[in-house]
Amino acid sequence: MVARLLPLLLAALFGLAQAREAVLDFQSELVLLPGGHLEVTEDLTVRIEHDRIRHGLYRDLLKRPVAAWGASSQAAVRYTIEGAWLDDEPVPWRVQTSAQGLRVYLGSPAALAPTGVHRYTLRYRAEYASLARSGRGELEWNVTGNDWSFPIQRTSVRLVLPAGLDPDAVEARVYYGPLGSQSRAPLRAEEGALVYRHAQTLPPGSGLTLYAAWPLAALPVARPPLDPLVAGLGLVLAAIVLFDAAAWFRSGRDPGGAPVIPRFRPPEGASAALAAYLTDRNVTPRSFAAALAELAARGFVEVSDGSEPRVARTSKPTDERLPPELRALLEALVPRRRPQITLDRANAETLRRARSKLGRSLARRTAPYLRPNPAAALAGAAVAMLAIAALAGYLAGDFGVAVFAGVAVLFYLIFAAAALHAAALAWERYRLVPGLNPLGELLRIAGNLFFVFGAPLLGGFFLGLYAGMATGLLAAGLALVGALGLYLIPAFTPEGAALWRHLLGLARYLGTTDAAELRRIEAPEDAPETLRELYPYAIALGLESVFARRLERYLSAHPEAAPRVLVWGTGQDAHPHADFAGYSTGVSRALQTAYARLHSASSGGSGGGFSGGGVGGGGGGGW
Repeated sequence: MVARLLPLLLAALFGLAQAREAVLDFQSELVLLPGGHLEVTEDLTVRIEHDRIRHGLYRDLLKRPVAAWGASSQAAVRYTIEGAWLDDEPVPWRVQTSAQGLRVYLGSPAALAPTGVHRYTLRYRAEYASLARSGRGELEWNVTGNDWSFPIQRTSVRLVLPAGLDPDAVEARVYYGPLGSQSRAPLRAEEGALVYRHAQTLPPGSGLTLYAAWPLAALPVARPPLDPLVAGLGLVLAAIVLFDAAAWFRSGRDPGGAPVIPRFRPPEGASAALAAYLTDRNVTPRSFAAALAELAARGFVEVSDGSEPRVARTSKPTDERLPPELRALLEALVPRRRPQITLDRANAETLRRARSKLGRSLARRTAPYLRPNPAAALAGAAVAMLAIAALAGYLAGDFGVAVFAGVAVLFYLIFAAAALHAAALAWERYRLVPGLNPLGELLRIAGNLFFVFGAPLLGGFFLGLYAGMATGLLAAGLALVGALGLYLIPAFTPEGAALWRHLLGLARYLGTTDAAELRRIEAPEDAPETLRELYPYAIALGLESVFARRLERYLSAHPEAAPRVLVWGTGQDAHPHADFAGYSTGVSRALQTAYARLHSASSGGSGGGFSGGGVGGGGGGGW
């Protein structure tokens, strides 16, 4: 019984296998017209089983090649659909456009396509399909497309040449296989045309691409107009560059002044916290540590060491000589009613309030020193962000993608502007501060610049794989120009420029540890009170570890001066003079680490090609 049923079962299975939907034969005739334009006729013999092909076929036509580069990424092929037929009878068709090209639907949504084997014909014109390169005309045409959802069993392409173009003068070959395949074969001449027939099945994901090149004198190629998408992005980029340049020239340039010279005392009326704020352009853990160090140096608080430092207020009364930002931090962190606090997670809310008050006070204090020019700085960045978001939404056809891209660009602009400021600061430190490791500063500069330039270029490269490299590079330029505007347009006032030069001169002095160099710049002799006063500014300028080595050397020679020099700790054994540099730097970093941790807890050849290259077919399928 089983033996009798087995042949029937195998026959049924064989019949099902044979009945799968497929393109049985894909014939493409390309008529090369004057100017390098194409007249294309495609005959597709298909088996229809109402599986994926219910109403008919769709055909995708690309405006530009995959990963287009150079001239091919700046232009777009213009398609004109001339007609569609099913078994030589006209069939309804419609076109859906997208950023990548066209999708042509053959058939009617109100009727089912007939089952069985049938032939669809699509005829269209492709203007600017060819390009001029190095004295030759070149055509790279994706005959079938690589995105078919079912196999193509046989494929043929026929390139009809215009009169006057000798087939022997044309270099022509095809590439076949999956995307990127270098498998190739030549075309042969037949009656004024070049022909290739591919008898092997192209599975889903594979395709066939034609490459042809000829002397430009024999067939000149029309110069394609600039792709409207590329032109639009270029105009937006140029407008932002001109706007930012005008804003920078009008109000973004720092005032000139005297050269930076070593300074041996803090600037009059500028606290260490203000110095840190001007250095970082924001409230940072360093601002917090510098403010506490100055409060300790002035005798208003005592700070103990440890992984969770403790801050205790002394009985010293405040007066009008205490800068308002220090008074704001003192009253918010250790008010009289609660004169001490441990910087642990239990006090995160208190620390957040203290940070907020310190930040507001510092923002008010910097008004005479900074011209933020927020309208001008934000306008260019906002236009760049919106342009990239609109581009992403247009290419993807999805508003959610536009929102995601806009948020990503916003974060990039913020961090890139900060990275540019950090790189500029590291360069000033490299030039002016001899006590720092020059390699470390150069690496810091390189790292920041790598992020600023690398992030948009990497994003532009991946975008270019999808929409052409010209589009990708223009999008990268938009992001980069937006970040440069955010960094360059804010500027110092004349008073701010003078204060900044003073701080750079102070950094020059604080970072000098060599005795001979100190004598060369005519630095005064170290005194306990001066060293105590300067240490908070060393923290503010990121030089506490360098300056602490000077303090350690001074204390080793003058141990009796320790009570007048030291800022941290209160006990007799709290200052290991043999390693004061490590101890002092450790306390400063513990304060910054505690602040950062708690703040985080509270806030959160002659030509080439490949299969899948070129314009033309992107693929197809059933609908």
